[in-house]
Amino acid sequence: MDRETWELAQKLRKTPRRHDTLGEANPLTGLLFCADCGAKMMNHRSKGGTENNPYPSDFYDCSSYTLAHQKRTHACCGHYIRTRVLRELILDTIRTVSTFAISNPDEFMEKVRAASQLRQAEAAKDTRRKLNKDKKRIAELDTIIKKLYESFAIGRITDERFDSLLEEYEAEQKLLQASAADAEQRLASFQEDTVRLDQFLALAKKYTDFSELTTPMINEFIDKILVHAPEKIDGDRVQEVEIYLKFIGRFELPAPELTPEEEKRQEQLRRHRIKSRERYQQIKSGEHAVGQPFQLTCKCCGKTFPSATPTWLRPRLPPSSLPSSRMENLNSRRHSPPEASFFPSSVSKNRAMAPQSTNSPCSRERKPSRQSRRISSSTPAREPQAS
Repeated sequence: MDRETWELAQKLRKTPRRHDTLGEANPLTGLLFCADCGAKMMNHRSKGGTENNPYPSDFYDCSSYTLAHQKRTHACCGHYIRTRVLRELILDTIRTVSTFAISNPDEFMEKVRAASQLRQAEAAKDTRRKLNKDKKRIAELDTIIKKLYESFAIGRITDERFDSLLEEYEAEQKLLQASAADAEQRLASFQEDTVRLDQFLALAKKYTDFSELTTPMINEFIDKILVHAPEKIDGDRVQEVEIYLKFIGRFELPAPELTPEEEKRQEQLRRHRIKSRERYQQIKSGEHAVGQPFQLTCKCCGKTFPSATPTWLRPRLPPSSLPSSRMENLNSRRHSPPEASFFPSSVSKNRAMAPQSTNSPCSRERKPSRQSRRISSSTPAREPQAS
């Protein structure tokens, strides 16, 4: 057994994996952490079907926030994220990084080495900052101990007080000195190390099918996952998730450039989301009633017109309230033979009778389409009945 397999087995043995109400252990246990407080993310799963929880659910949230909420206190904040979304992100990350590493090994190595050097530089900067802080505190403790001896020499403090203060200051000074020595040793050993790229490439080539996320893939590829708190950006809920892979850490692929068609589509979706949020706010505030048409603007002529009401929102009138002429028309259509039907068999009656999606003045002025002209021309002329 190689070293990596042994370390993975020991890590899995240390992580408790309890079987919940669904009867199975979650493979993501021990891998998700809160990016704000560092606590583990707690999984909430249920089958549903109860009075308090009628629907099935499966999501993660910060354990500090959840436990504090149960005790009616405050700690951290909500980091709600669905398990299905997490699994899709993990599978997409493993698939894209592995494909990029296999197809472009040289560029992949350069990017990983650059990211490793950057992480080492940040770690060295933090270590140097902590070392300077410890040295400053050690110098302050030396001054305090000297003044303590002077106070004891002139009789300002008792022997017991002197002994307790001296023991406390010397213990703190020893801890700081040990921490400073360790920081200096780490700074001296911070050099460009050889990232284990060959192991990751071998692991990526081991899997040929990335269509489904399996438990072995999670255990072999994922090192840890940091989940940030959600934010509202332009009215959309945005949540950052950092996925750290084994052997290479966090790897970000270059963002692909969008084509003009994709950019246009994204802009259309953005405008649609903004318009939908505005309508929802109008309905929520009571400015607009549900089922009533909205005022739209025609893109061709600029005139305003009411939007078409969906069929499922239109009120249905009882047969008794319909006019007698319309009742006779409905009865004649209902009892007419199939060959005398107004619509040919090749055209769906529901589709032909469906209302238009817009009431734009330009659409009302347009000529009928080819399909409607074809339907009209193919309709057989009715012969006058003999009196």
